[in-house]
Amino acid sequence: MPSKQERVLAHLKANMAITPLEALEHYSSMRLGAIIFELRKKYIIETEMVDGLDRFGNNVRYAKYHFRGEIEQNSDL
Repeated sequence: MPSKQERVLAHLKANMAITPLEALEHYSSMRLGAIIFELRKKYIIETEMVDGLDRFGNNVRYAKYHFRGEIEQNSDL
C-alpha cells in the first residue's frame, strides 16, 4: 500500500496542485505541510496563498501547493 507521501506525490503529478482540504478528503492527511516539506528535498513545489471563505462566510487563507518538477541532480560532484 502506498504511503501518504507517495499518494500526495502522485496527486501532484497528475493534477499539478493540491490543497490541505483535498489532502484531508482524499488521503486522510492532516499534515500536508510536513509531507510537502519532505517532498521538497527531491521536487520543486511552489506555494500559493489563496484567499477564500469558510463554510460560515469568514475570510480564510490557505496554501495551494503546485508541482513544478524534479530537482536536477548535479552529476559533476
